[in-house]
Amino acid sequence: MTRSLRWVLLQTAPWGHRMRLPGWHLAHWLVAQGNPVAYVSVPVSPWHFLSKDIRELAARRWSQEGARGRWHAPNLFVHIPRTLLPIHRKGPFDSGFAWRNSHRWTFPNAAGVLRDEGFGEPDVVLLQSPLLAGLAAELHPRVRVVSIEDALEHFDGMPRVAVRKFPSAIRAADIVTVTARSLIPWARRRGASRILNMPNGVDVAAFSRPASASQTPPAQPTAVYVGALDAWFDAALLAAVARRLRHWKFLIIGPQTRAYPALRGVSNVEFIGARPPDEVPSHLWTATAGIIPFKRTPLIESVLPLKLFEYLAAGLPVVSTRWREMELVNSHARLANTPREFAEELAATEHAGYPDSRGPQFAARYDWNRIFPHLDARVRGVIDNADR
Repeated sequence: MTRSLRWVLLQTAPWGHRMRLPGWHLAHWLVAQGNPVAYVSVPVSPWHFLSKDIRELAARRWSQEGARGRWHAPNLFVHIPRTLLPIHRKGPFDSGFAWRNSHRWTFPNAAGVLRDEGFGEPDVVLLQSPLLAGLAAELHPRVRVVSIEDALEHFDGMPRVAVRKFPSAIRAADIVTVTARSLIPWARRRGASRILNMPNGVDVAAFSRPASASQTPPAQPTAVYVGALDAWFDAALLAAVARRLRHWKFLIIGPQTRAYPALRGVSNVEFIGARPPDEVPSHLWTATAGIIPFKRTPLIESVLPLKLFEYLAAGLPVVSTRWREMELVNSHARLANTPREFAEELAATEHAGYPDSRGPQFAARYDWNRIFPHLDARVRGVIDNADR
């Protein structure tokens, strides 16, 4: 029997995030294998309450896990630190001083909390959030893993100090994971020497279409988008496509954090806000196609989106903006360069087989249960080599 390892996952998103991101899935998989896991997310600060845009979110995170965190299961500890010195894009918080001391100004001290809960000297620390690099350095694991999901310098709002300082964590890592092949040279340029391509994946069982779901397309063709509505969401493209396909419905599921003037007066686009993760598959099972209308930016060029695999696992044909990583994955998604091409590809799905049997077959190769064992094996290899 494989012995358990103690993991600390340092993540951007808190445990109760409205979308189930890779760190959430990794924590569940590790716990299911019998490993104790501490899941720690980016600190919340009293300063966050001064911003009306994030005040409600800050209040939720402040109270969510209590001051010292809590155990969600016998092997799962969750903590959201509180700090007087957040690392942020604004003013003195985007500085070397904040980078060095943010974790030290947590109350109670975050490293102390982890020590008290048995994670002071874990087997593995996996650092996904650059803003928790200081806390990672306070711990004493046998294996250091850095998880890279984006090219940081292109991420809107990323503190400049994080872009400058994070490469030191990359250089110190025993393993660096990347979610897209285009991130491999990015990581190497920043000093990574041992890189594991660990792409985004999907919980196939959660998204597989049940026998009770309709096996015929909806009466009104429906394109669905699930995910973040951030700077990369191309509202102008969506508006142009929706105007070309007036008989289609465009259902947008995700937190609407900004206005989209391009979509004013486009009556067949419907925003329904964020939905609990468990509800998302049922929305996919009643759609005609899944769409990924992204702007082609330097950030997106290094992205392999989760929603691609979720759509495919649900048996939906996929229409997406074309970029290099989407071409490399060769997923049968229909790729388009212009609004006209996008509309034409989407219209073609009306007459394609439904559901698309190729999608679940492809998605099965990216099931989390097939992806995470590669990381586990690599970590255990590092430990075995050290023990020899």
